[in-house]
This record gives sequence, structure tokens and C-alpha cells, in this order.
Amino acid sequence: GTLAHSDISLSESDMDYIIVRNKVYNVTQYVNGLKNHATDTIIDNSEDSPNAYLTETLHQLITVGLEEDDKDATELFERFFGEDRRDEFQEQCLDELFFAGVVNVQDDDVCRAFNGIMIFMLIFVAAVLILQCLCSLLYIA
Repeated sequence: GTLAHSDISLSESDMDYIIVRNKVYNVTQYVNGLKNHATDTIIDNSEDSPNAYLTETLHQLITVGLEEDDKDATELFERFFGEDRRDEFQEQCLDELFFAGVVNVQDDDVCRAFNGIMIFMLIFVAAVLILQCLCSLLYIA
């Protein structure tokens, strides 16, 4: 199966990642090769680093995507590549090099609320059944 990451697990991990179309890409190794260790900053221009082996647009996608608050680079990806065949090729390239899983979109507040209600109802029904059993035992005695 495919590993599904929640927002909480991603924010707590020390992995450098970007999200494109609900896919999580672990770019930690690529970014570590791009860091200027004296200033601890990422080199923006791919021509300034021998470790920048991606095309300039993919390099910009990663460096700019890491600066986003939610690290979701989907809009940036679609602005760079549009809806043509290059889009499909670039996504395959990211999948081959950096794919780490998908974003778990099932975990939201509405699901948690319904889960809480269902657990409460389960406990309520179990309590009623236990109470009925106890009342039956008292009636027999």
C-alpha cells in the first residue's frame, strides 16, 4: 500500500517535503545538497550549485514550495507546467525521485466529531444492555 501522511505527522517530522496534488515528496536529500552550510540557507539558483541536478523549473518548485506555510506547491506546479504533456513528465520525475506517500485527506474535524458521537452511542447502548441484564437478574432473585 501507499503510505498516507497526516498533517500532524508531517509537521512533526524533520523531513523537508513539498506537496503536489496530494502527493508528498521527501526532498530532504536534495535540499541538504543545496544548502550553504555557512549561512544554512538553500541556494536559489540551480546553476550556483553542482548538486542541483534537476531542471531549473523543478528546482524552483522545490525551493519556493518549501517556503510555503502549508508546503503545498500544487498551484506553483500547475503555473510552471500547465496541463500539457510536460506536466505528466515532470510529475513522473518527482514520483521517481522523491515520492514519500500521499496526504491523508480522510482525517478531518467532521470525521472526528462523528467518531465521537458513534463511540458515545456505543457506550450508551452497552450500558442499557448491562442495565437490562442486571434488572433481569434482580427479577429472577
